[in-house]
Amino acid sequence: MAINQGCKAIIPKDNYYYEFLYYTILYNRQKLINLGAGNTFKELSKHALESFKIYFPLNKQEQQKIADTLRSLDKMIEAQKQKVEGLKRYKKALMQRLFPKEGEKVPSLRFPEFKDSGEWVEKRIIDLLDYERPDKYIVKNENYLINPNEGIPVLTANKSFILGYTDENFGIYTNLPAIIFDDFTIESKYVNFPFKIKSSVIKILKAKNKNNLKFIYELINNINFIVAEHKRYYISEFQYKKVLVPHPKEQQKIANTLLSLDKLIEAESKKIEVLQKHKKGLMQQLFVNEEK
Repeated sequence: MAINQGCKAIIPKDNYYYEFLYYTILYNRQKLINLGAGNTFKELSKHALESFKIYFPLNKQEQQKIADTLRSLDKMIEAQKQKVEGLKRYKKALMQRLFPKEGEKVPSLRFPEFKDSGEWVEKRIIDLLDYERPDKYIVKNENYLINPNEGIPVLTANKSFILGYTDENFGIYTNLPAIIFDDFTIESKYVNFPFKIKSSVIKILKAKNKNNLKFIYELINNINFIVAEHKRYYISEFQYKKVLVPHPKEQQKIANTLLSLDKLIEAESKKIEVLQKHKKGLMQQLFVNEEK
């Protein structure tokens, strides 16, 4: 949100603690956005900002105490975010060692029981995966529910992943796990819970010939494939890409290692959500809400 198409400094007077003012503005962010005018971007005028009422405790020490409490929570949230990012970096670095580098046929890191198993073999994606059209799993009603306890997740393969939830009790995909693959962008997601699909551009992929689906998922996410134009890629090009794979037992070992890391990352990510919800609830108690 821009203030007169630029940034303005809000400087508290002596009786007001600057960090308390920051958190007060943060708490009232949506109300301030609603005061903004404009279509392309919201512009908050100087007059609107100056006339906006906020509540302060008269005691500056109380202001500081509230701000210190929220700052401590912010530090905890930031530390937890850094922990999650560190785990993600560790997984990425580990994968670089668990999979062969370009031009090589064995990885630099191999589990002891597979050290004498020889080179990985070259296969096409079509030899590893079957695909299914999503037609019977496409959601009919796109008025999604918000509460995950009320319905089945509706998925897409891009960053959004879970678009919402539906109460439709038919056409639910349950042959799990599966990979959902966007035919236009080649983005994919590994899914291990029942779902419905948003669009017909999605392919549903399953492992065949005793190959491990999680291993193949990590493998195809690291394929060097350029999306140059808006068209469907899987049947015409992607499934004919060649990759190196080990014996299914070694695939399973690698997949289990990465799944364990994924579960750890997910658990630590949920701690961020818990801390953020705690902060939100605490702010609702610490600040005055005129609507009450």
